[in-house]
Amino acid sequence: MSRRILVADDSSTIQKVIKIAFQRHNVEIVEASSFLEALAAVVRQGPDLLVVDASLPGAKGPDDFAKLARDAQGSPILLLFGTYDAVDEALFRQHGFQHFLKKPFESADLLALADRLLGGELTGGQSREAPPLPPAPDQPRPAGRQAHTAVIYEPGTFQLGEGQDLSAPPPAPRSTRTPPPPTRAAPP
Repeated sequence: MSRRILVADDSSTIQKVIKIAFQRHNVEIVEASSFLEALAAVVRQGPDLLVVDASLPGAKGPDDFAKLARDAQGSPILLLFGTYDAVDEALFRQHGFQHFLKKPFESADLLALADRLLGGELTGGQSREAPPLPPAPDQPRPAGRQAHTAVIYEPGTFQLGEGQDLSAPPPAPRSTRTPPPPTRAAPP
């Protein structure tokens, strides 16, 4: 049985990455680039899973996403957060959202979470273990779980990896040569 997944993200790159991730599975991908398109697609298409950018254009906050969830009539929603998005994850949790994935993400993590949210139907229960849900905002990251360092490039944009800061000047290059001793001028 084919499953329908709504991918609501204004990045054509993210939409393409998600399409490629699911290409070997029996799913139909429905795309939306804005909140209004996502609402229309939910009513028109009746998706089994929604993969939605938490900073989707046209959405003003968790209340709008809660409306999307009501219109989806119980279909699970996986929210995507950009590393540097100004989105309050704790506020989304207060509105009942439980499933999050930080961009950039690994396709395998996306597939595993989607499979878990669809009850193992993508892989017939044969998928690898889904990554743990992110800790609540006041809890530290679990030991051994590293941040992803993949960079997604879209013309005109660049996303930094975790811990990188463009506001700081780059470090001075290090030389492996020993500088020559200073020369002194002969006294007159």
